[in-house]
Amino acid sequence: MPLRWRLSTGGVRWWLGELIMFFAGFISGLLGIGSGALKVLGMDWAMNLPMKVSTTTSNFMIGVTAATGSALYWYFGYIQPMMAAVTAIGGVLIGAMSGTKILVRITNKQVRWVFLAILAFLGMEMLLKGLYLDHVITIAVATQYLLSIIFTAIVMTILYYRYGVLMAKNEKRTAVGGGGNA
Repeated sequence: MPLRWRLSTGGVRWWLGELIMFFAGFISGLLGIGSGALKVLGMDWAMNLPMKVSTTTSNFMIGVTAATGSALYWYFGYIQPMMAAVTAIGGVLIGAMSGTKILVRITNKQVRWVFLAILAFLGMEMLLKGLYLDHVITIAVATQYLLSIIFTAIVMTILYYRYGVLMAKNEKRTAVGGGGNA
């Protein structure tokens, strides 16, 4: 018996999401980096999906591509079975279970704030590492991490003040002022 649900795709710009996913894959292959962050931004911004849906879908896509890529490494004997088992059970399974329990308790807005903090940290870390490898700066790796954490704290403080505190004050002012029809 088929389901009699209607699927509403209002607001989902699938064509823009497809374009962003294409360029995310292109940049990922060109630079040799993961494209999960770009995919999450594409699903959140372009396709208007909730942040929880975007992050979990990206996590699923990473799992599929990692499984495909690791099959070749397994075939050529580059994977140590015991190390893979410890990583799968200790890291992936426990991390996925705890992440699922946390995700149920937090809002999409909180997920977005965490995602912004991770992007700020990784962006600064990649910039410092690139400058270090090109011998533009000579900063120890521990100092690079510390600078990335400080940068993330500054960026998140500015963003929280700008979009968290001020937006809450504006919403409260609108609610007190009776912005709707009586």
